[in-house]
Amino acid sequence: MAKKYCVLIGDIVDSKKISNRKVFQARFSRILEKVNQRFAADIISEFTITLGDELQGVIRHPQKSYDIIEAFLNLFEPVELRFGIGLGAISTKISKKTQGMDGQAFHLARAAILRAKKEGQAVVFNLGKPLAELSLNTLCLCLQNISKAWTKRQKRVVEEYCSLGKQDKVARVLRVSQPTVAKILAASRYDWFFEVEAALKSVLSLIIDK
Repeated sequence: MAKKYCVLIGDIVDSKKISNRKVFQARFSRILEKVNQRFAADIISEFTITLGDELQGVIRHPQKSYDIIEAFLNLFEPVELRFGIGLGAISTKISKKTQGMDGQAFHLARAAILRAKKEGQAVVFNLGKPLAELSLNTLCLCLQNISKAWTKRQKRVVEEYCSLGKQDKVARVLRVSQPTVAKILAASRYDWFFEVEAALKSVLSLIIDK
């Protein structure tokens, strides 16, 4: 049986609305470099810019796909992205860059991102495993719906809490009281968000790429 690889394709949402293309492209390249360095141990073919406003790369296993997606989403903020993830064989030679590479994994990832665009979803998995896909795509949609409801202030507090881990530390950084931080976190439903995210990563960890 042919070895399976995980392909991630990312697409900039409403890219035509970006005004200074030269500045954005430079930022785009810097972000790819950061992600490629941070996840070097998990990447087979580095993430590169394709089709102007898309990025794609090949990783060893779907388990790390959401961590990589999270990194891209945070680094690109406030620019929005959508992602398609495919798991399958690659019929061409494996290279450091994805240019010229082809195969089932790429086709599945392409179909996933087209679905994401059509249905307005941020992330779609297309792994050839229907039950896992149903769970993953449902969980991703839950995460999307929760985070889209956040105000800028809620988002900032959640991000700081993710980084610092304690409400009193967040309060000091944002110069507010700890009860204020607790109230904002509760209103953002951050506990539900983290539970859903943990469930998603658990499902990914159980996927066997055979």
